[in-house]
This record gives sequence, structure tokens and C-alpha cells, in this order.
Amino acid sequence: MEENKIPLWSEAGVPGIILGTVSIVYLLVNSFTAKLAGTGFTAILIGTLNFLLWAGKLMLCLWLLRFFLLRFSSRNPAADNRKVFHFGIACAVLSALLYSVFYLAYVLYINPEVINASFDLAMQQYSSMLDAASLEAMENMRSDMPVATFFTTLIWCFLFGTVASYIFSRHIPADADDPFKD
Repeated sequence: MEENKIPLWSEAGVPGIILGTVSIVYLLVNSFTAKLAGTGFTAILIGTLNFLLWAGKLMLCLWLLRFFLLRFSSRNPAADNRKVFHFGIACAVLSALLYSVFYLAYVLYINPEVINASFDLAMQQYSSMLDAASLEAMENMRSDMPVATFFTTLIWCFLFGTVASYIFSRHIPADADDPFKD
């Protein structure tokens, strides 16, 4: 291997799996707590718990991404800001792909009622505002929603990870902006 080549994808595998797994665990816990939610005070408690879990997941993912970027930089002294950013993109792609595939399996096989319940609610709320052709078009979209959610989730997670990687990589390695380091 050449000295200036850094194995981005092979090193991004485990961090991508860890980041994706954190989001998958949050999804499973959130779906479990949603089943516990009733009405009144219990719903408020479960809603608060779910918000705290979401905030915790977000902070943990950001902390882990920064940790993995710093570790990559320390393991590869030749890595500059650009290489660290590319490593972050590789982590974002892999974690987004893992989470999106799991979410697709979740809405297709584990809990297919998620999409049906969402569509039924939308049909109830908009039935008085839409004509018959629009309602039929909405109903025809039901079967395409798992694929649409897969790509939407994939793009969203990738963009979020890319932006976070860009922000973190600007100062990794710490002396990258030092014009006197040599």
C-alpha cells in the first residue's frame, strides 16, 4: 500500500455499523414505548421520555462521530482535514444504509401497520378537503411508501452525517490550520 493512501472505507465499516445500530436501537425502544402510551398523564410521560431518548440518541451519535473522526486522525498521521471529512462521509453512508435497510424491513415485515395507520389518519383528515381523484391518488401511493421512506431516510441520514462530519473535520487534526506546524 502506498504511504499516501488511507483505507477510508475499511476503517469506516465498524463506526458506520455502530452509528447505525444506535439509531436502530432508538427506533426499537421508541416503537416499544409508543405501544405503552395511553391517554392523559401517561401519554405526556411517554412523550417526554421519547423526546429525551431522541435527544440522547442525537447527542450520542454526534459524540460517537466526533470520537471516530478523532481516532481516525490519530491512527493516520498523514490524514488532513479533507481525508477526515471523507472518512466522515464514508461513516455517514454506511450508517445511513444500515439504518435505512433496517427501517425498510421494519415497515415491511416487523410493523407494517405504521404506514397503514399513517395513511388512514391522513385519509381521515384530508377526505373533506380533497376530491375523489386526489383521494384515489393518495390511496395508490400506499404501496410505494416503504420504498419512498427507504430513500428519504437514506438521504436524510447521509446529509445529516455529512454536515456533521464537515463541521467536526474542520478542526481535526487540531494543528491543520497552523501555518507554522512545519
